Amino acid sequence: MPASCTTPVAEGLKIVTQNKKLADVRRGIMELYISDHPLDCLTCSANGDCELQDMAGASVCAKCVTTRLKHT
Repeated sequence: MPASCTTPVAEGLKIVTQNKKLADVRRGIMELYISDHPLDCLTCSANGDCELQDMAGASVCAKCVTTRLKHT
C-alpha cells in the first residue's frame, strides 16, 4: 500500500481510506507503537493521560493496549 503523500495524482485515481485491509495495516502499526512504548512511562503512570494509549484504545487496537498493560 503506497502512502498517500507519495502517490502522484492521476486522472481516474480511486482513493480508499476505509476497508478491512487498511484497518489490519493500521492495527499492526499501532501494535508496534504500543509494543515499543515504555512500561514505566511517567506521563501514563503519573496522570493516566497517554495520548498513544488513548488513540490505540479509541481507534484500532483496544486489545493490544489491554494486553500490554496486563504485562506490567
